[in-house]
Amino acid sequence: MATNRDLCAFFFKPQGEGVHRSKICGADRKHLPGTANLLSHLSSRHENFRAQYN
Repeated sequence: MATNRDLCAFFFKPQGEGVHRSKICGADRKHLPGTANLLSHLSSRHENFRAQYN
């Protein structure tokens, strides 16, 4: 099973200063201090993201 960090590294590209860009839709999201905001974006906007990871 993938860790939250693995999922974020796979689906987001760092843009600097704590901002990461979704590789799926191009939306920018803040990363710091943890991954909850990035995972929330994946869950709410890309329901099949886990299938895409596998």
